[in-house]
Amino acid sequence: MKFCATSKKAGKINFGSRINFSHTNYFFGFKTEEYEGFKISISDPEKAIIDSFSVVPVSVFEDAFESINEANMIEYLNRIKKSSIVKRVGYLMEKNGFDVYKKLRNLINYKYIGLDPTIKPKGKKNRKWGLIINV
Repeated sequence: MKFCATSKKAGKINFGSRINFSHTNYFFGFKTEEYEGFKISISDPEKAIIDSFSVVPVSVFEDAFESINEANMIEYLNRIKKSSIVKRVGYLMEKNGFDVYKKLRNLINYKYIGLDPTIKPKGKKNRKWGLIINV
């Protein structure tokens, strides 16, 4: 399964394999590359992680946090200012050795949400990040 972010209405098409389109208001964090004569926008790893939270389980991309650029991720989270994403990303960054809580705490509300939004929020609560660890 492949994913494509768009500023238009989200949907799905089959083109050799299924491509899922997800709507985003946050169209940044991309670089333009040429592919077979076409210019296409490719998300950098940090933006791909942020865009993935609503469409794929956390377990699919959790290991990607080992190789992210901390400064890029903090910049993107500050641009988005969406508490649910900040909490999830911040928690996973911290789990992978990044010391980011002080840089992100002003963007966090303390309404508990599930770490993985694709499954039921049952599990141990993480008070610091306002998360229910459901993975």
